[in-house]
Amino acid sequence: MPAPEPEPAERPTLKIDVNDESGTPEEVAEKLDEAIAGLDASEPKTSDKSELETDELDEQESDDDDESADDLPKPAVVEEPETDKAVKDIVAKEGDELLEVEDAIKDSEEQSATESNRRHFSLKGLLASKKTRKIVLALLLLGFGAIFANPATRYSALNLAGVRSSSTLSVLDFSTGQPLKNATISVGDITSKTDKNGIAHLDKLKLGKTKLKIERIAFATVEKSITVGWGTNPLGSINLTPKGSQYKIQITDFLSGKSVAGVEAESQEVSARGDANGLVTLTVPQTDASEITIKINSQNYRPESIKIILASKETIKLKLVTARKHIYVSKRSGKYDIYSS
Repeated sequence: MPAPEPEPAERPTLKIDVNDESGTPEEVAEKLDEAIAGLDASEPKTSDKSELETDELDEQESDDDDESADDLPKPAVVEEPETDKAVKDIVAKEGDELLEVEDAIKDSEEQSATESNRRHFSLKGLLASKKTRKIVLALLLLGFGAIFANPATRYSALNLAGVRSSSTLSVLDFSTGQPLKNATISVGDITSKTDKNGIAHLDKLKLGKTKLKIERIAFATVEKSITVGWGTNPLGSINLTPKGSQYKIQITDFLSGKSVAGVEAESQEVSARGDANGLVTLTVPQTDASEITIKINSQNYRPESIKIILASKETIKLKLVTARKHIYVSKRSGKYDIYSS
């Protein structure tokens, strides 16, 4: 039979008093060190035991430790208010830092979501839907319809787009019905002059309501409101009323004695055209001069210059000589001769 195992020596119970509130942390640490040293000194030495007994003793101690683990005295708890406060401060600080990190992550996620939504609501994405395209097209058509339904907004929109128009008109002498040359025509900020046929052309006109102004020396100025629309805008004929003194000149052919139609008479800035009967009515502004020089021009005739006495109101008669060669037959010498002049 195996020898009976010796009962383990009973460990002495140690009491450690660390509840002295007046003690410093260093003194408490010394007391703990002394208590631990006392526990080590009370344990039995096993150096003189045999190897077999040592193994059996280790197994027995392991079993005993498992059974009596709950019977061992619990370690002393050291209460330190200052240490607890320091720990709480550290925990609170770490908690604040953790909250800041969580807030930063949350803000970053919200910003990313906002940018994603913005990309999602791009124009390309919006027009990807057929229904949306129809709605946008309908709104655009309604907008254009509203703009072009009103003439004022229609012309403003066309002007902003750079659309320009043109216009033509003729200026006549009210007293004779003949065209007036060198009349100044103004439509908005565009200006032109009438040609020898009394016609003026104006280009690059802005659309919409504007002012038409016609000026001619020795004639009353005409001003009126017009609307320039899309296209050529012909304004027709406009008559000017004479304000100066009028002088009449009757023009005939030197050889035939017939009237010469379409004659032009000019004196500095004034001019007039003769009618089909060769009668020229020239309107001259008020002046202190006693006479003026008039130049007469007609196609196929030599130009002539005459002087008009402003105090006289009689009709002046003038014969023009042709500028072309004339061939004729004469019998002055008693026989037929052919002449050219």
